[in-house]
Amino acid sequence: MNKLTIFFIYALTINFLFPALFPTLNLLFFAPFIILSFYNTNKINVLWLALLCGLIVDLLSTHTRIGFYALNYCLTAWILYPQKVHFFEDSFSTLPIMTFLFSITSTFIQVFLFYILGQGILFSWELIQNDFIWLPIIDAIYAALAFTIPYLFYPKTSKRAPKYFTKKNFS
Repeated sequence: MNKLTIFFIYALTINFLFPALFPTLNLLFFAPFIILSFYNTNKINVLWLALLCGLIVDLLSTHTRIGFYALNYCLTAWILYPQKVHFFEDSFSTLPIMTFLFSITSTFIQVFLFYILGQGILFSWELIQNDFIWLPIIDAIYAALAFTIPYLFYPKTSKRAPKYFTKKNFS
């Protein structure tokens, strides 16, 4: 079983467990997995994985149309994939920062899609503060706690950060 499959199963498990334990916490549970796939596979496979993750979220969601999150995750991955070259693959900060960017981009796309579908959103300071500031920060903390920090305790042979990002250098 390769690393990406393990990360997918891990993210899927968290996606099932966290909403049961913390129902008011609205995280993008698959965002760190999609970010990790940026560094482990090519763009087409990343888009397929984003589609799969989005469909899973669509099936578990009760308030949107089927395909909403799949489209959102695919567009977000398509926009952010070229940005992976601006971050070091083996840095501990890469995954939380990219998850933060994924969350903000996904929120912008989500607001745009709601507008297109006729489900207008009333902009308020509370909406901007919660959805564009606090939730991306919480998503980044989730990525650090659930995906990055466990590797601090994983035995490694070198002093460098864990190599969970690297497989091949895809453009």
